[in-house]
Amino acid sequence: MSFTPAFTVAQSVDPTSFSITDTSTGSDGAIVSRRIYLTTASNTTLVPTGTTTSYINFPLIDGATITLVGILPVDYALSITLQWLNVSNTVLYTLTQDYCFTANDEAFYFSLTTLQTSNPGVINNSNYFQNKSLLRLYIDSANQAIAEGNDVYKSQFCLDQAQVMINNSSFYFT
Repeated sequence: MSFTPAFTVAQSVDPTSFSITDTSTGSDGAIVSRRIYLTTASNTTLVPTGTTTSYINFPLIDGATITLVGILPVDYALSITLQWLNVSNTVLYTLTQDYCFTANDEAFYFSLTTLQTSNPGVINNSNYFQNKSLLRLYIDSANQAIAEGNDVYKSQFCLDQAQVMINNSSFYFT
């Protein structure tokens, strides 16, 4: 049966981590290893601390799923490339998919809900809801840029705008 490359990505409960699962079908006896490239909108690659290459090894012996822990200190829009290689490290198959990771922003957004329930006076600030709505707009726009446009750059722009609000939360959400 011919090999059809495929993979899925799922963000963990920990917003800094996610898993990649190789869901390929078929087989190719020449495949002996896999590599993952996580490419940002600025065309740099993310790798775990201590990795000396621009890619992440994903050995076949490790099974179908790899979890990348602590790799997202903030939210990113990424082009994720999975390669399947032969014994000579020649790439036999490549699949690239774009993803938007928003768990850090979503966690902060939920903290705003907690703030307004524990401190109801914050809703009297006329800018609070406007700013909370703007944060929601950035998060949703980042997701839409990937879902509708496969545009990592536009998605990251929105995530960066959300991060500015989070970094300056005492200005926006008090």
